Amino acid sequence: MSDATGSSITARERRMPANAGTAGSAGAAGRSMLTYTDIPADLAEAVRGILNRHELREQAGLPPTIAVTGPARGAGVTTVSQALATILAQELGRFVCWFDCSWMRTGRADHDDGRPGLIDILEDHGQLSRALLSSNELPQLVCLSPGSVPEPSRNQIVRSHELSELLRILSDEFDHLVFDLPPVLGHANSLALLRQSDASLLVIRHRSTTISQVRRSLESMDPTPNLGVVLNQYRTRIPAGIRRLLGE
Repeated sequence: MSDATGSSITARERRMPANAGTAGSAGAAGRSMLTYTDIPADLAEAVRGILNRHELREQAGLPPTIAVTGPARGAGVTTVSQALATILAQELGRFVCWFDCSWMRTGRADHDDGRPGLIDILEDHGQLSRALLSSNELPQLVCLSPGSVPEPSRNQIVRSHELSELLRILSDEFDHLVFDLPPVLGHANSLALLRQSDASLLVIRHRSTTISQVRRSLESMDPTPNLGVVLNQYRTRIPAGIRRLLGE
């Protein structure tokens, strides 16, 4: 990303552009960012555990680019990916961009607030700053939610030089880039973008996702390193007090 004069923005000089929108309310594509205080406690602990285990196991820092996906719709990928991005920004003090990749599938509304869409950004990377949405509570967290893309263009875009260049720009300017990908089963384009990620995170839904779906998802995501699996919407009839005694 560059400013209006074309000069590079260094890591120590990063500031949100004056024309950036607000991600705390619904963005151009109709999605709102999850605030730090709204992250469910169990989910926050699961994300922290995955990050801490990775650092302990690898004896290295966290991957710059993380793709979050699930086997099928309804797993809660958006909630988990936003929680991950928010925790990286809030607790680790990282500069993070959450990239809404729902343009890769149908059923998404076009922009209605005048912000550039993905095709506009790919044609002119100078439009990027106008497409970014900032967080009221967390300035170092921004989101890119570029609306829908016509179906005939999606297959070309995910393998295009222009998208690769956009991802390079984002990777240069942010400490972490978190992708919110459509389901990895049944969406070949998710795999194409997954290949450009440093690591993956799989989200499964309690009492919904099957073992077969988990196995097939992990196999299809290989060889991209997997940070772990988040069991979302976990429910149990065991009282909280007894669960604590059992160490759950």
